[in-house]
Amino acid sequence: KLGARELEDLRRYAAASRSAACDGCDHLCSQALNAPIPVGTLLRYLMYHDSYGKRDEARALYRALPETARRLDGIDWSRAGEACPHGVDVGQYLQRAGEVLT
Repeated sequence: KLGARELEDLRRYAAASRSAACDGCDHLCSQALNAPIPVGTLLRYLMYHDSYGKRDEARALYRALPETARRLDGIDWSRAGEACPHGVDVGQYLQRAGEVLT
């Protein structure tokens, strides 16, 4: 069992790293874009690649998406970032996804 101190440490860590994790509420950020980009899905594939080391699987999943979902160039990501209730820098992560998953 975790004690009160450990739980508080975990809460502080979660708050400090909040803007680096997607909670899957991509209906907010995806709707803010003027493009059919599945933001939460792409962020999840990027997590498979970067955090779990499942690079081949992440690339295969990305390639299986419709071409329209993989057209990431020329998109203004600012509205998606503003729509994120946790302050995730959507543009930064999706630009990286476009670089490493193609």
